[in-house]
Amino acid sequence: MYHADHANPYAIGTSSVRKGQTFNTQDADNLHNTYPQIMLTVGCESGQFDKDCFAEHYVNNPNGGGVAILANPEETSTGVGYFIPKAFFNKIYGPGNSSLGLSAMNIYASPRVGGARDTYELFGDPTMQVWSDAPQDIALTVPADINIDNGTTNAYTVSINDLNEPATLTVYKYNNQTQQIEVYGSQRLAAHTTSASFYLQPDTEGDMTVTATAKNYIPATASTHVHLPQAHLYVTNTAFNDANGNGAIEPGETVDLSLTLTNSGGAAIDNVQTVLEPDTGLTGLVTVTQANVNANGSFAPARNKL
Repeated sequence: MYHADHANPYAIGTSSVRKGQTFNTQDADNLHNTYPQIMLTVGCESGQFDKDCFAEHYVNNPNGGGVAILANPEETSTGVGYFIPKAFFNKIYGPGNSSLGLSAMNIYASPRVGGARDTYELFGDPTMQVWSDAPQDIALTVPADINIDNGTTNAYTVSINDLNEPATLTVYKYNNQTQQIEVYGSQRLAAHTTSASFYLQPDTEGDMTVTATAKNYIPATASTHVHLPQAHLYVTNTAFNDANGNGAIEPGETVDLSLTLTNSGGAAIDNVQTVLEPDTGLTGLVTVTQANVNANGSFAPARNKL
């Protein structure tokens, strides 16, 4: 959506000269757009981010304002209104990468645009791909379940329908032990490529998510349930106590390192034996005084060990 009229930090004009009408920050707050828009405005000061400006209200509306806006924090130079949208839209609808950020940067490539008064600020995600046609659906197909085998690479194949644009497939999972998102892989597929394989070693059971995105396609999401039928021991927490108590590991200092190991698999593990070795890059710099820690007995799944 392209806007060309007078503006100020708190409103953009909608026939401001002839009728004295504007669309202000409160109007932006009240928008309920089913499909959030991208706006480019050449109105003066509507992106003045050191104030509670119109651009911020437009993109921060949780009910459906806009996903992004290009707005000037300063007064707009006269006579450039035609060249700014032309440079922006030529990149969006032209060949090659049409991410929002690269399309915005194309404004500065115009020979008629330049200087502090043409510093259009992007409020939004610069990596977002911009739709240049009516978006279509992605048919994403993934296995319903996967059993993880400790002795294999655990190939995991997903498929999509034949797309006319390159697609990005990403596989990730929430780890309920560490409370973090773990990304297992992301692949960029050429247009008309319909499958991708990933190789997995997840540390916890549960639903794993796959997303598929492409230009002019609505993002698709699917999930696969991960099973760990075997024992699976891994580090879930680390902590250290240093000799002088300042919270930093320093040359010549003795440090007590604590590692928490958890069996997140579906089978018990017996008589855990561990060996602690420094990274090869620390050879000669770190001395391990107690390298071996053993724990006798059988440890059931989901139980901390050492």
